[in-house]
Amino acid sequence: MQNGAMADVRALLLTDVVDSTRIAETIGDSRAAQLWAAHDRCARDLLPRWRGREIDKTDGMLLLFDAATLTSSLRMMDCKTKMSTTSKKV
Repeated sequence: MQNGAMADVRALLLTDVVDSTRIAETIGDSRAAQLWAAHDRCARDLLPRWRGREIDKTDGMLLLFDAATLTSSLRMMDCKTKMSTTSKKV
């Protein structure tokens, strides 16, 4: 691999709140808004740390990172764990 070749590597993270409509109907709009806000905070927390940027947002997010590294992948999985824990509290 040539020097600087890793600079061209990008990583995409796509999140999705599965069954978001059903969840909102089940827990109500206020609690669903809290859940979505927690989701967005968790995803956005990754951006400055891993040189990322938000590409799109709906009931999930599309994030682009400048470097695909094992460490950032592990952090993304950690975020998923936090999201799961947060959703159980809401």
